[in-house]
Amino acid sequence: MAVKYGIIGDAAATQRLAAAIEASQTGILSGVVGNSATNQKLAQLNQQLTIFSDSQKLLAADLDVIYLAADQQPNFDFCL
Repeated sequence: MAVKYGIIGDAAATQRLAAAIEASQTGILSGVVGNSATNQKLAQLNQQLTIFSDSQKLLAADLDVIYLAADQQPNFDFCL
């Protein structure tokens, strides 16, 4: 049984994770947010990939894992 992944993040993170999912042989990239050139290229290679216009639509999709590719810079805005 394949694990269906969705990605919310920038094009570079999407490309890296797509390669890792493909190498795993147990997962499939099923959804990404945004219409970047990278996403368009991935969609041409993967007929099962859906490109969502916003993150809420991806979150509502039938996916097993949603990967949030967050910026690696420290963000202390949430600290009190």
